Amino acid sequence: METLSTLLNGLWRGAEQAARHRARRGLWGLAALLFAALGAGFVGFALYTALRHAAGTVPAALIMAIGLFAVAAVLMLTARLRTPLPMEPAIPAALAQTPRYDPTTTAAFTMAFVIGRTLADRLKR
Repeated sequence: METLSTLLNGLWRGAEQAARHRARRGLWGLAALLFAALGAGFVGFALYTALRHAAGTVPAALIMAIGLFAVAAVLMLTARLRTPLPMEPAIPAALAQTPRYDPTTTAAFTMAFVIGRTLADRLKR
């Protein structure tokens, strides 16, 4: 019984380590997204400031809005084009022509199972 508890304990420790590793990777990814958003915000603010001085407040806001909508549209189209459609699994021709089960194999397996159960019952007595 000690080996079973040792095995289960090892599996639990492995699961904990895997969960910690996934959480750590997720936090690093979240930090990267945060810094990317901050960088994009500063670039956008710098662009707005430059446009505001060149064209005025309202035209700069309109140009920025149109530009951001264009970027969003391109990103959405890219995401839609890059998402693969689910495909049917290819079945080899030899496998498609053979039956799913062989009656001889099924009979042999059933016979082996019955013999094994009978022997196990006799050993218990």
